[in-house]
Amino acid sequence: MFLALMCCTSMSSYEWTLISNAGDVPIAWAGHSMTVLPDGTVVKFGGYNGDYEHSNAVHKLTVSSTTATWMQLSGSGIVPSARHSHTMVALDDGTAVMFAGWDFWEAEPKEDTFKL
Repeated sequence: MFLALMCCTSMSSYEWTLISNAGDVPIAWAGHSMTVLPDGTVVKFGGYNGDYEHSNAVHKLTVSSTTATWMQLSGSGIVPSARHSHTMVALDDGTAVMFAGWDFWEAEPKEDTFKL
C-alpha cells in the first residue's frame, strides 16, 4: 500500500507535523523525485504506483504551516518518459535537472538527462 501523506518537521525542535493536502494532489507514488528550487518551490516528477503504472507528471508544491497545495504542471518541449528511481536536483538559476531512472517494462536503465 502506498500513502499520500505530507509531513513537515521543524528543524529547531525536530517535531513532525501532518499537514493537509489541497489542489491537484497526486495519487500515492513511490520512486518519484522531489527537489526544492531556490525560491522555495518544491517540484515532484514521476514515480510508480502499486500496479506498476509509471508517471511522467510534474507537480509544483507550495507548503504553509498547515497545508500542502499541489498544482500539476503542463510540460512543453521534449517531455521525459514516465519513470521511477531517477534523480533530480535544483540549480541556482531556478531550474532542475533530472537524470536516468527505470521503466518496469524495459530491461535497461535510462541514461537521459532533462532540464526543467
